[in-house]
Amino acid sequence: MGLRVPLLAVAALGLSLVAYLASTPSPLSSPVRSTLSRCSTPIIHRDPPRSQVPPSRMAGRWGGGGGGGGDDEDLPADLRQATEQAGDALLSASKKGETFLRVGLLIEEMSRGAKQNQDLAEPRVLSRVADVFARKAGIEKFKIFFPNVGTSMQHKKWLTEQGSKAEISSLDRPPVLDGEELLVFVQPDIFGLKNAMKYVSLCNDLPYEDRPVVVLLNENFGEQEDKGDGFLGVPAMETVQARRLKSGFTVAYYLEQVLSRQSGIIVLFKQYPKKWRTFVADEGQYKLVSEDIKEPSEELLYEVVTEFAKQKQANKLWQSFRWKRQVEGLLENLGLPKPFQEDYKKK
Repeated sequence: MGLRVPLLAVAALGLSLVAYLASTPSPLSSPVRSTLSRCSTPIIHRDPPRSQVPPSRMAGRWGGGGGGGGDDEDLPADLRQATEQAGDALLSASKKGETFLRVGLLIEEMSRGAKQNQDLAEPRVLSRVADVFARKAGIEKFKIFFPNVGTSMQHKKWLTEQGSKAEISSLDRPPVLDGEELLVFVQPDIFGLKNAMKYVSLCNDLPYEDRPVVVLLNENFGEQEDKGDGFLGVPAMETVQARRLKSGFTVAYYLEQVLSRQSGIIVLFKQYPKKWRTFVADEGQYKLVSEDIKEPSEELLYEVVTEFAKQKQANKLWQSFRWKRQVEGLLENLGLPKPFQEDYKKK
């Protein structure tokens, strides 16, 4: 009799655990709706649950770069490493003969951190990518273009103080080539589209061996928001031209965060010559969920992360089922009725 009381206590504890697991709502039970939000400035929750803690809190800013052999080992550990990776990717692509290259470096630190430190402002970080590439490639003569004269004057002094060898200009000036080895357009917008296209045309008119490398850094032509009728009053023809211009550029490096209501933080990553990779933050690290030679569309991202969420929920349900079977076995050994049987519920 003295042994039966502790056993009954164990059984009661097991039943409480099963009841708790059974009452936990499924994250997939809510109606399906659009869950992806891709932003020019990616979103990171300041204090997410530990299961969604971005690697910035656990193993470097992004969780990668630590050489730990995980799925996310190629992801940069911090902003400095991201600019180095971008420079390396540009160098690798240019050595393969690519002359028109794109870089997308969409990191939350460049908006949040810039409020305390202007060195983290997006134009300055992107300018450092250009300097890193020029240094690694041994390029002496190159030009960095900002969207307008005001922006170029704002950052020219800072670049000079940083020891940059770049000549600073703006896309609202008449396009002229002067023997540059590298042309870098920092955040070009729809208003600089025509001059950007003219520079590309001038470069294409040169013999291949004399062409400078042309790099688009975080271009903002607005064509992604356009649905065919023009963007913010800009004629639709110009957004078509923007798409056409970008299609002639090879993506050398791309790093962006995407927020999914269903799966938390997602990272879209590309480093030349590797494929596009999609990571989902899970258990304190980023897990690789897809690879593709093409940039995944929002629809494909939704399918991938939805499947990941379903698989994760299936694993949780399987664990709950195992607990249920273990408790039933315990009660059967004790000769007690099972709470899942109809005759028990009637009592």
